[in-house]
Amino acid sequence: MSRSANGRGVSRWREEVAAMLGRPTVIALDGAFDRPARDALRDWLAERPAGDRCGVVLDLRGAGRLDAPQRRLLLSTLVWPYTVAPVVVMVREPKELRGAIRADERLRHVEAVDSYVDASIALRAWRGGEPEGERVDAGARHRQVIERSLLAAERAAVAGDLDDALGWLELARALDGGLPATWELRRRQWAGEIGPAAAPASRPPQPIA
Repeated sequence: MSRSANGRGVSRWREEVAAMLGRPTVIALDGAFDRPARDALRDWLAERPAGDRCGVVLDLRGAGRLDAPQRRLLLSTLVWPYTVAPVVVMVREPKELRGAIRADERLRHVEAVDSYVDASIALRAWRGGEPEGERVDAGARHRQVIERSLLAAERAAVAGDLDDALGWLELARALDGGLPATWELRRRQWAGEIGPAAAPASRPPQPIA
């Protein structure tokens, strides 16, 4: 279920559930990152609990490539003390944000990535591992990540995003050394539907510890 990030029904931000990420909140932007989108984001962040340490993921990949004024507008919204919880920004060109982030001490809680896999890695690094009560053995966590990847693939396919669905299947296949027969059949079907553009990314998916 998605809803407007500022609760007023006028924002192009929508909340999402990313199975791989678990507890952190994910909000995605449909359309350009402009001042109205910035204002809605700022209002939404201001309503979050001050002690929230689970983190926030901002998916701006749907906004296209951010130009320099858009990057400045975004980062000025995320600087400490306005935002204190870990923030991962997913954009098409993360390198363009990383330089500005590393140059500003007020943005030490912010990271720029281009995928949910890297967002999960960044959030886990900030948390320094899971609390004692939430730890599971490596084998169980491995199976958990595979199951979540398959679930995410199914959700993406239902939403019509076959590229994203295939990306999740590539992650599951890399983790497990292959796919169950039914999922391999789906992978071939989805790849056939979108044609040559479905070629795997040059960088293989990275397992999550």
